[in-house]
Amino acid sequence: MGTEPAPTPYPGRVPSTPRVPRRPTPDPVPVSLRPVFRIGIAVWLIALVVAVILWVTGTTGPHGAWTCAVGALLGVGGLWWAHQRPNR
Repeated sequence: MGTEPAPTPYPGRVPSTPRVPRRPTPDPVPVSLRPVFRIGIAVWLIALVVAVILWVTGTTGPHGAWTCAVGALLGVGGLWWAHQRPNR
């Protein structure tokens, strides 16, 4: 807890890292998004069924059902989008 000496500045220049030639960027891996959208739509539809049951029984309001319905519709839109881009 005494007086600490002030830090001394670095006496020299920081050495730079050596230049290493970069490897070429690999080609992108072709991935089909259709299975991803189909699984997402299925999950949203299952959640929609659960949300509608909870809404009908009075446990929750309609917001969950609407959210699930919009999620499924966005998934259908994504599936359409993926269908329009078959070569990508």
